[in-house]
Amino acid sequence: MKLLSRDDLREMTRVENGPCVSIYMPTHRAGTDTQQDPIRLKNLMRQAEKQLPDFGIRPGDTARWLKPIQSLVDDETFWQRQSDGLAVFLAEGFFRYYRVPISFEEIAHVGSSFYLKPLMPLLVGDEPFFLLVLSQKEVRFFHGTRDSIREIFVPGMPTSLAEALQWDDPEKQQQYRTVAQGARRTAMFHGHTEDAEDTKENLSRFFHLINRALEPLLAGQHAPLVLAGVDYYFPLYSEANTYPHLLPGGIPGNHDGERPEVLHAKAWEFLKPHVERSRQEAVERFRALNGNGRSSVDLADVVVASHSGRVETLFAPVGVQVWGRFEPESGEVQFSGQKGPDDEDLLNLATVQTFLHGGTVYAVPPEEVPDSALVAAIYRY
Repeated sequence: MKLLSRDDLREMTRVENGPCVSIYMPTHRAGTDTQQDPIRLKNLMRQAEKQLPDFGIRPGDTARWLKPIQSLVDDETFWQRQSDGLAVFLAEGFFRYYRVPISFEEIAHVGSSFYLKPLMPLLVGDEPFFLLVLSQKEVRFFHGTRDSIREIFVPGMPTSLAEALQWDDPEKQQQYRTVAQGARRTAMFHGHTEDAEDTKENLSRFFHLINRALEPLLAGQHAPLVLAGVDYYFPLYSEANTYPHLLPGGIPGNHDGERPEVLHAKAWEFLKPHVERSRQEAVERFRALNGNGRSSVDLADVVVASHSGRVETLFAPVGVQVWGRFEPESGEVQFSGQKGPDDEDLLNLATVQTFLHGGTVYAVPPEEVPDSALVAAIYRY
């Protein structure tokens, strides 16, 4: 499964051959509700179809134009491998979809650019994280948010120490076997226990192979990586790690066979102090900068600043749209009472531009925007 990255978002912002269709919907991993998911996508596709004539697509051409989405509706295998949410993007010559561990509200948006703000919790602020569960006999990798988690298959990643030794040193693997001693497993070579240095060396090789497999998957990602496993694994994995957003420490214990929902609860308990501290520090900094030109609650000013890369931190309300137009050359922002063919959500624009310029975005419920404002921003200068 491809993870959504900053580069993906940047590519979608460059699609200018509108109309651009953006569809968001909740999905289900199992149970009878999975049968309703293709029907839900079909209904949202029909909503988008009704909007296409406003963007120059003749009614007789809409079915052809929407054919890539229809192919998803008809693909029974596709619906058997879902997460909690589905995001679909379609323009002339461009089609992409993402299965993600957050449940979206249903949206069918057609505009001159893609509607990307609902994706922000996957990329920014305090929502997304990765979880790597380490064990000598079972390695698992997850992508999670505050509300959900999904296991990710990592090509080329060894799933056990025995497998890693086989890849790294086939001759040594032939000597290797494990025996159970109560609840503990001990590595044996020719009938004697490995000494501490052999164990450390093998674990180091194991962890380097895991890190090597994760590198292409995590390239361009910025979410924190949390470790879970026996506590003496943490410093060893840190030495092998090349991902810059690995959090210190981890979730200690043997997590073999633990259900994803249990792992999610433990991961979020571990992350919560970090999340609350970083967000509260951002709120306090916003308030400290009030009145000196380094912060703003004026949406028009924030839109202009985000486009020029001035926004360092943005608090943007989830589920709120403000329609209008922005002219980059003149810096003029116009507000509309309702959505028109040439309008875009200005909150979406500010959010995406802040993210693309390396800023931090907190996509929060409207009541959690500081000082009860529509939007709140801290400027770099």
